Amino acid sequence: TPPKNTWMRFAPMRHRKGKETMISYEAARTAILRQCSTVGTVREDLLNSLSHVAAEDVVAPRNLPAFDNSAMDGFAVRFVDVQAAPELSVIGILHAGVEGGTELQMGSAVRIMTGAPVPVLCDAVIPFEDVDDADDIIRIKQGVTLRFGQHIRHAAEDVRQGDTVIACGTLLGVAQICM
Repeated sequence: TPPKNTWMRFAPMRHRKGKETMISYEAARTAILRQCSTVGTVREDLLNSLSHVAAEDVVAPRNLPAFDNSAMDGFAVRFVDVQAAPELSVIGILHAGVEGGTELQMGSAVRIMTGAPVPVLCDAVIPFEDVDDADDIIRIKQGVTLRFGQHIRHAAEDVRQGDTVIACGTLLGVAQICM
């Protein structure tokens, strides 16, 4: 006779009128979980928490992104200005990591880098490769279609402050740790 290991008690077979049938997944799972115990909770450094299970909900402390920003390098513009005039004057440059608050003037554009806050009144970003740029004057290339709101990531577009970003009981993988 085989040794009486724990797994033998849960062998997934039942006899029914001479036929062997597989027990259901849920029945097998329930039988196995009855034999398990929890180990309690531990506080673990985030970078060491891979494959742990969240003991409580994790709630977003702030919006993500925190402010409207450029999704790519290009020129921040007002959509109506591009529709009204063939050329726009470039009046400055915005890098990622700088404070927001720049206001876009009528008929102008601002060079903007990925992640930089978009200027007040800006409602589109045109990629560098879609314009001809000479002497701080830009002109959209033939065949390029500009859409209202293009290439702008809006504040709280990914996560709103107060949203549950990881639910209690979630197995922590790379995606959850990066959150």
